[in-house]
Amino acid sequence: MLMFRFKQIIRKFIPINLLFPFVNFLRFFKILVTTNTLNIRDLEKLHDFTISQNRMDLNQKRLFEKNVIKELGDNVTQRTRFKLEEFSFYSQHGEDGLITYILKNVGIKNYFFVELGAGGKTSNTELLALSFGWRGTILDGSKKQIEEILKRYSENGVDIKNFKVVDSWITKDNIDDLISKNCIQKEVDVLSIDLDGNDYWIWKSIKSINARLVVIEYNASLGPEKSIVINYQSDFDRWRHHPLGWYHGASLKALENLAKDKGYSLVCCDSSGVNAFFVRNDLICDPINYLPSKEAFYVDSFRSSIQSPSQQFNQLMDYDFTDV
Repeated sequence: MLMFRFKQIIRKFIPINLLFPFVNFLRFFKILVTTNTLNIRDLEKLHDFTISQNRMDLNQKRLFEKNVIKELGDNVTQRTRFKLEEFSFYSQHGEDGLITYILKNVGIKNYFFVELGAGGKTSNTELLALSFGWRGTILDGSKKQIEEILKRYSENGVDIKNFKVVDSWITKDNIDDLISKNCIQKEVDVLSIDLDGNDYWIWKSIKSINARLVVIEYNASLGPEKSIVINYQSDFDRWRHHPLGWYHGASLKALENLAKDKGYSLVCCDSSGVNAFFVRNDLICDPINYLPSKEAFYVDSFRSSIQSPSQQFNQLMDYDFTDV
């Protein structure tokens, strides 16, 4: 309670533009301290502990879910049901649970995924590879992050020969060629896009594969109503444009409109306000139905602890966007 009041006082009396340098310093300090105090074995123990904790949390979550559904009966909305399905073993915001739940209902064809942005210590597809034996194509511009995820694959007894791994900077001009050359399946079950920048433009440019489920990051700071996206830059770096990295990607409405053009329907977002989930229209069926962006939208829970959603939106409106 005391910490909450302290945060309120800071936000009230210190302009946000004066906080940016301080926040960036704290981020740098955290990286510096972590790098110099944690060795690889410590990080592995932390990762294992997190997985164990998630499994315990999942058992409690399932019991809670049964009680909620029993209590609400037919009044459980699709938004609520999806939120109850969230859990994370290797993902960051409950994506493991949402992906598993969606695939359970829409079906799986080739047990194959494509992930753009390997994610380093977290991944939207790692559960599929480690626990369910999926194969996949992984593309990322960071060799270090690719090495991290492949190390975990290897340590968990997964044959890395089942994965085509490409270390390449991804642009809207090269993405379709990269996928067509490195993906053995035309129809993939999951396409995950988490590039912290040009995600909208990259998905728009992909034509060589036909994914059953698309998971893509949206920018909740842009609100649920406007259909806008950042102006495309092939060398885009979110930290170069905004002190907190909040100028990136596209609004949920923009992604919903793009999905319609590509033959997909928005079905949910994770409750942390980070990822949107789109299912191919021919696979839509109860309980996986189209959900308009206004109903599926969540604010970014982390950012909202720093600024209110309206403050985030008003601040970003000073930047350049493309209406789509």
